[in-house]
Amino acid sequence: MKQRRHRNARLLVVSVFLAGGCFLLPQDSKAQQQPSATCADWTNVQSWSGTITISGSGHSSDQHGNSSTTSESATITFKTSTTPGGPCDPFVVDTSEAFTWLEQASQVTDSVTIHDTVTSPCVGSDGGTYTQTTSYDVDNGTTTLNNAGLAIIFTSATSGGYGLGWSEYVDGLRISYSSTGCGTAPPTISNNVPWGPVGIILNTKSIDYFPNPVPLPSTISTLNCNSGGSTAGVSFRGASYLGASAADWTIGCNIVPAFAYDVLVSTIQDYPKWRPMGGADEKAVGNLLDLQARIVYKGTTQTAFGVNPDQWMFTLKDYSSEPGVALNWPPQDQLVSPTPPDLDFNLAVNNVLNPGIVIPPPGTTAQIPLNATNAGNLAFVQLTVESHDWGGWATLNVAATVAGQPPIQGHLTLPGLQNVTDILLPLRIPGSHIANSWKNGKVPLNTADSDDSEIPQGANNSNRGDGLTLYEEYRGFYVDCAPIPQSSNCFGSPSSVPPRAFMHVEGDPTKLDLFVVNDGEPDVLEGMKDFAAGTGIKVCCPTLRDDQINGQASRVVNFNHSQGAHEVDQHAIVIVKGKGAGPCTEHGPDQPKNITKIYYPPIANILDMAQREGGSARVAWATDKYPYSVAHELGHSVNVSHHGVTDSREPRYWTTPDGTSLIEINPDGTSTPIQAFLEDNSTTVTPSDLSISAGGKFKIYRGENGGKHSGDVFCFMRYNISQSYLPLADPNGNKRFFVPERERAGRRMTNMSVGTDTNDPNRTTPQPRYGNSDGVNHFGMCLSQICVNDRLTPMHVTPPDTNPCLGQSSGQTTP
Repeated sequence: MKQRRHRNARLLVVSVFLAGGCFLLPQDSKAQQQPSATCADWTNVQSWSGTITISGSGHSSDQHGNSSTTSESATITFKTSTTPGGPCDPFVVDTSEAFTWLEQASQVTDSVTIHDTVTSPCVGSDGGTYTQTTSYDVDNGTTTLNNAGLAIIFTSATSGGYGLGWSEYVDGLRISYSSTGCGTAPPTISNNVPWGPVGIILNTKSIDYFPNPVPLPSTISTLNCNSGGSTAGVSFRGASYLGASAADWTIGCNIVPAFAYDVLVSTIQDYPKWRPMGGADEKAVGNLLDLQARIVYKGTTQTAFGVNPDQWMFTLKDYSSEPGVALNWPPQDQLVSPTPPDLDFNLAVNNVLNPGIVIPPPGTTAQIPLNATNAGNLAFVQLTVESHDWGGWATLNVAATVAGQPPIQGHLTLPGLQNVTDILLPLRIPGSHIANSWKNGKVPLNTADSDDSEIPQGANNSNRGDGLTLYEEYRGFYVDCAPIPQSSNCFGSPSSVPPRAFMHVEGDPTKLDLFVVNDGEPDVLEGMKDFAAGTGIKVCCPTLRDDQINGQASRVVNFNHSQGAHEVDQHAIVIVKGKGAGPCTEHGPDQPKNITKIYYPPIANILDMAQREGGSARVAWATDKYPYSVAHELGHSVNVSHHGVTDSREPRYWTTPDGTSLIEINPDGTSTPIQAFLEDNSTTVTPSDLSISAGGKFKIYRGENGGKHSGDVFCFMRYNISQSYLPLADPNGNKRFFVPERERAGRRMTNMSVGTDTNDPNRTTPQPRYGNSDGVNHFGMCLSQICVNDRLTPMHVTPPDTNPCLGQSSGQTTP
């Protein structure tokens, strides 16, 4: 008995050393069909769990008088937690290597039942020959030496077989003896006793119990220990450890694969701060987003190096295809058709990173399949997304398919977003197409893309917005860089003829944006700046060109739109060079869509006329007024009226028939004898004071009380050309107050009808010049009249001039 147990224990030591117990492995690869799963698929299984059942029964005897009865059964449940010894390269298979998954006692439970007997001849004390029977009994026995596992050996990349191993020890085995003449010994309880079938050592890798192999199924799936189509497990006849001869054994199993992998996605760039950019045209690359994805062990950030996924799939879904690269570039006749995606995977770049990558048109999906060049190196991949538009967006999905299982969806390694598999590019609020990084510090993150709620500064104005949605202000515009600076903000084609480079500008969600093309004088630019400073309106831009507003016939600044939030086609103001010495806003005051043009004369024309009318003092006045008169006309282009309507646009003339008396010639040609006084109300103004000789004329404008010169003198929408006004005590008489010098232009746009400074109602020397504006009818309430938004129908304080500017060809203009 001791010799038999010693032999069995030695075989068990060999089996445990080689494979952790007993393994069922194939002997003949030719008997297997060629499954579709490869060795790489199988070795990607991270763990297995399930049940092994073993049963044996039978009676046997030999010529020496030995006999045995076997009745054994066991149920073993286990879960492995170790991956196989190394990855299998499906393109180079080592058929001498076994891949094993093992687990120790904490993940294994045993329930062993044994009722065996062994009868052998024995010699009694009297020298006679008798028999001795040894009984081995245990019910639901366990062991402290339990372990279990699974091993696979491949004969090719797509064929192989598997075996199961377990610890064939049991504790608490009761061994009792009975004899007819050899004497007896008391029963004993033994631990760590081997039991079960005795395997055959096939090679240095395994012990096999099956006369036929158990082939792997064609796909990664549950293992049932079925051989030859049987559903009852594997049956065979073989020796047992406790019995000297053979018994009939059946081994069944239900072993389920588990894939404890995850996919983490990250970016080389700072994802929370990244936003898309555009280039010079729709085919150019504005900027990149470099993606990294890796397979990790679930619950960790440890990369599962060596895992061979069947493929990676990167998908840009719900992507934008906005025409152009910005709202106003390229011109519509230069757009690509059909409109390409704004974000895509570039085949040339990504093929260098991942040879064999598949990126079909339109470039929004990228598949990286397993091949001979990347086997063993696909646990970590890198891919590049290219941006072609400043307002582009997409939703990124990343998935890895491992061992033919359902794809593992990738998610970002960003705090708070670990479970997000729909990765928004750029990072943004769901439902929005605007990068959070752009909104931060400008507006609340939950502000709608369609928001257009800016108001003029310092006024309670119901004409909200500037015709540009929040998304459009974010997507932005192109203007020229002129001259082309050495600046990273400029890009384009400096080598073209003529050289041209562009700069991207954005709208301001906290201010009204007004777009102005200056095709007139360079000096107009100062007036554009003064208008912006005086109103709080952001004026764009000194280098905005006609082809960036879709041509002067259109004047639309946001013509490239499709999917992003869009409310109205918003128009730019065009300033062109006028003739004569006066500016003119055609069809103003009104909102931008109705302002055909602003005509503005060269400053040289104005200064020449000023010199002829009033000498150096008038020239200084005209020089000061020029930029603020530009601001005044821009005020008309956003619906702002004058401070009144009663002042005549046409000048009057003072003349003398005799060098002593004064006569006023009215715009209608009638004349009135007048007396002129300085504002001290005592000093008489004579023709000689005005340098008028007999028959000569002095050009003069007269301001009316409550007219265009009234109200706040610091507002540039107020007229400041008058040098004459009527006394309030006798407005119909022939007395005139004379102001030797014209007043300075206002420096800002204000919002008050009450007169200030020389218009102050409390002025007594000699009186308020032009008084208050008519606030009841909103005159002087300039900021409250502003309407930049072409979507609205604003109230007009004075109706727009339906007549075009007069006399541009002859030099006559209307202010």
